[in-house]
Amino acid sequence: MKVRVLPKKGADPALHLELTLAPIAGFKGETSEDGDPDDAPRPVDLTLSDDARLMPLSMSVSLYYLPLVVQLTRWCVATQPCGW
Repeated sequence: MKVRVLPKKGADPALHLELTLAPIAGFKGETSEDGDPDDAPRPVDLTLSDDARLMPLSMSVSLYYLPLVVQLTRWCVATQPCGW
């Protein structure tokens, strides 16, 4: 994995990281004219809170040419049940 911290933009309360995931073994799939999507490096965008917790806020990555986006929108307190 390669990681690069992107420069902050204004008063953005988050840290933005650019990751590149490179498979090392076990990524054999069907090939096509575009090459094997399973063994290509995958760019990932990761956003973390800019505080001592460094909590993940969002992550996006493409899987089989489709974007996968995970966003955390609410924090729960460990000592209380989460009111989903």
